[in-house]
Amino acid sequence: MPPSIAPRLPAATGSRPSMTEDSAHLLERIAALETELAERRRAEELQRALYEIASLSATDTPQHEHYAELHAIVGRLMYAKNFIIATYDADDGLIRQRYLVDEDPNEVPESFPYGEGISSLVIRSRLPWLMDHALFESLVAAGEIRAPRGVADFNSWMGAPLIAQDKVYGLIIVQSYSATVTYTQAELDLLSYVASHVAAIVARWHANMQLKRAHDELAASAETLRLLGDIGKDLTGSLDVLSICRTMERHIAALLPMDAFGVALLSPAGDSLDYVYYVEDGVVDSNTSYPLDHATSLAVLTFREDRELTLFNDTQLDNAPTATNITQSAPILSAVFRPLIANGRRIGVVTVQSHQSDAYHERELEVFRSATAYAAIALANADAYATAEAARAQAAQSLSDLHEAEAHLVHSEKMAALGQLIAGVAHEINTPIGAIKSSGSNITGALESALLDLPALLVELDAADRQRFSDLLKRAGKRTAMMTTREERSVVR
Repeated sequence: MPPSIAPRLPAATGSRPSMTEDSAHLLERIAALETELAERRRAEELQRALYEIASLSATDTPQHEHYAELHAIVGRLMYAKNFIIATYDADDGLIRQRYLVDEDPNEVPESFPYGEGISSLVIRSRLPWLMDHALFESLVAAGEIRAPRGVADFNSWMGAPLIAQDKVYGLIIVQSYSATVTYTQAELDLLSYVASHVAAIVARWHANMQLKRAHDELAASAETLRLLGDIGKDLTGSLDVLSICRTMERHIAALLPMDAFGVALLSPAGDSLDYVYYVEDGVVDSNTSYPLDHATSLAVLTFREDRELTLFNDTQLDNAPTATNITQSAPILSAVFRPLIANGRRIGVVTVQSHQSDAYHERELEVFRSATAYAAIALANADAYATAEAARAQAAQSLSDLHEAEAHLVHSEKMAALGQLIAGVAHEINTPIGAIKSSGSNITGALESALLDLPALLVELDAADRQRFSDLLKRAGKRTAMMTTREERSVVR
């Protein structure tokens, strides 16, 4: 803390002072006491300001009213009608004006790149700066800083860095446009002293914001892991290619900006990529195929070079072929293509695309990569299942053909046996028929001969012989019962 100014007392003399000297000494003492009182009031105000600044450390994150309270605190210590608190982020190289109050109503908080401006000078040098317009112009002329956009119309300007734990978190700026207000070195020292305490608060706020951001990112990562687990379970739980594609589309749409999605698989012949599923702006097209030597297909390029392809506002997107049956509603400005790899083998390509520019950042890409890995496993399983099903169907068909052939063979054998049986039966039937025909022919011949010779025979016979001959004919004409083979065997016995 800046030391207070001790009162200056009159020096002792060897002679008694005169009335005039007593008055002079009294006036000097009064002036010294007034100075001391002013310093004490200033010290008390400073202590009060530091206490109020310290009380802000209880807040986890800065709000507008906290910056306004800091402004009010500094305003009690010096002229601060024009007041700025800006933070500096070295990672993205930006200076952000978190709080700005200015007599010019057109002035609004803005963010700008860290570079060679007057604010960057304070951050770069890590020192407080007191500047009037003449010094500013000389620094510009010397190339130490660049003139800001617009007109630098301040009369007096002070900037103090916010440094805590050897890290610059930003700066505090006060400035005056009036010729009647000019800051002094003492006020710069005071601003720098206040800034050192404000820096501790800003550092705490920054740490809290980083902690909250890390907590939010951790929560988001946990949620993403949960969603990826759901994606993996849903994808690997199906063995149908179209079902897998639609499931992945649904999950990716919930996690990433997506206006187009497609899955292209290597053809069975291995000479082309066939889109088994492609949807853009809600319109589905699954009839597109590109040979592996296609010159402008981004899916083919990804597959051929076996690498992820990420494009933003690129001429390759403009030159890439579009789906056969889809008319684009707007140009694709962002696209990611990634190979599908299962068991070390490339089986195809998956793509997600958006009409937005710069739609995919590292987190989105990590989510897409993880989902793609699950999809590759699911699609490989579906292909293996389809192959197994085709083999099973082929085996079932072969078995059915075998059974049919066996049945045909048995039928053929039966027909051959039947043919042999029929031939034997026909032979057995034809043999007696032939004998009967031969006997009938003999009988017919004998009968004709007997009938021709009968008149002559009857003339030669006497009456008694003719009677006996007539009896023989009658006996021969009588029918006798036919005996069976068994009856014949009985008679023989």
